[in-house]
Amino acid sequence: MALSAGGIEAICGGSGLPLLLGAALMWGLMAATMMLPCAIHDIAAAARQGWRAAARLTLVCIAPPTLLAIGLGMALTPVALGAPILLAIAGSALVAEAALPAGPMRLGAGVAMVALQLIGGMELGWMALCAVWMLALALAPARRLTTAAAGTALLGLAMFWNL
Repeated sequence: MALSAGGIEAICGGSGLPLLLGAALMWGLMAATMMLPCAIHDIAAAARQGWRAAARLTLVCIAPPTLLAIGLGMALTPVALGAPILLAIAGSALVAEAALPAGPMRLGAGVAMVALQLIGGMELGWMALCAVWMLALALAPARRLTTAAAGTALLGLAMFWNL
């Protein structure tokens, strides 16, 4: 079940601007932490050229998906989307990422991460499982094929969720 607006209020406390800032900070920290495993392979390769190259690539890899995650998280949290719809969003994002030319930004993984977090809530175990799963996708020998297969599996799970 997706985390409701009441759940965000309970986590962040308050309402109005403090709630908005707390929720944005929560989504931002979570997204940056979870997107790091997706980019670790590319960052390690850039580190061979020096720490500045690694720092630049880290910023390029982490900032756009994190900003996307903050926006999506803030937009979708109050909406009570069911697990099948969120699974379909995550699966479609991963399939689209696999189809696009390879690059350091994992925007599809960022979208998938937000959708999966909304399914599992803000439980630490669920977040750790998603981070490990994204790390496995990022380090897979055939990254594009593995990402496409994972997205297809999520789409299949979405289709058969209520059967």
